[in-house]
Amino acid sequence: MPERGKVFLPLAIGFLLAGCGDPEVVPIARGKGAEPPFREQRGRVQIIDGRLVTDRGTRLRGVAIEADLGLDFELYAEPEGARPALRSFFEKLTGELGLNAFELNLESYNVEAGSRAGFADVMVEESRRAGAYLILGPGSGPARDGKGGSGWFDPDFVGRFWTFYAPRYASETHVLYQIQKVPERTCDALWNDASLSLERDMYSLIRGPAPDTHVLTFSFGEIPTVAAFEANVSAVVDTVSFAHATVAFHAHDECAPVTEVAMLPREIAGQTISLFVTELPPNTWQENLRAMEEDKVGWMHYHWIALDPELASFRPAHDEAGIGWCPDFGTWPQNSSTCSDQ
Repeated sequence: MPERGKVFLPLAIGFLLAGCGDPEVVPIARGKGAEPPFREQRGRVQIIDGRLVTDRGTRLRGVAIEADLGLDFELYAEPEGARPALRSFFEKLTGELGLNAFELNLESYNVEAGSRAGFADVMVEESRRAGAYLILGPGSGPARDGKGGSGWFDPDFVGRFWTFYAPRYASETHVLYQIQKVPERTCDALWNDASLSLERDMYSLIRGPAPDTHVLTFSFGEIPTVAAFEANVSAVVDTVSFAHATVAFHAHDECAPVTEVAMLPREIAGQTISLFVTELPPNTWQENLRAMEEDKVGWMHYHWIALDPELASFRPAHDEAGIGWCPDFGTWPQNSSTCSDQ
């Protein structure tokens, strides 16, 4: 992954990534004294004609915060202190930038599972208020002492993470769960047994307390080859119901060209398989984003905000690339009240 510097949210306000919430597993409390909801609560995502879409039939499009690599951000002493900046941030994403989703890689092996629940609660509340979907999951964390980094995971930590968080946000219809960000880097062969067991075991763990929450599986680190995609999905299809789950991948084309996405099998063992891009290439995103739009696959940016926190450059960059879509709110890149995302 490219090296990242210190990141600031809009208005030059950093925000807390080391929230110290109460570890008791309880439904999140609504913000005390908070303003009335800015927008209505979003319904759960759906799979229609093999496509992962929102309650309005639009595709998910957004940006991510890698809190598991928390050195990117200024820290506050309390999660509540992040609320004003987050509110402005989410309203800008949805109202001005045509986005409707946000990914939060919250914790990793180097912190206690549930230790950032206070920050996560605020994120869930503020994304709900803005009408944005929130994709929550553990990240791989910093690479040090033989641990962490993309393609590595601690199954015990991931289990503790989902034991804590799966019931906490199970009733939040705008929240999706991502089992683990890039647990293995293999993109052209069958994953190892431990990685496939992680997908099966964590899916089953999540499904107990959160039977209706949509789950993102795999999170391949690159575009997988057709053969690898089919082999890996076939290995978990006996456990995973893809009626409420999706195969995620990073749209990097080191392993297979972006044109191969259109050839990935969408019916395996009698189940319809939907796709979602959890990371576009950071610096050569234009071609791959354009391909995802043509293939009607939702996406998350990596360039913003991991590499470029200056959201003022977001709209000009997409205008220059000639890329547009139908947003859920606002008038850019098209007018949401008159456009169609079909």
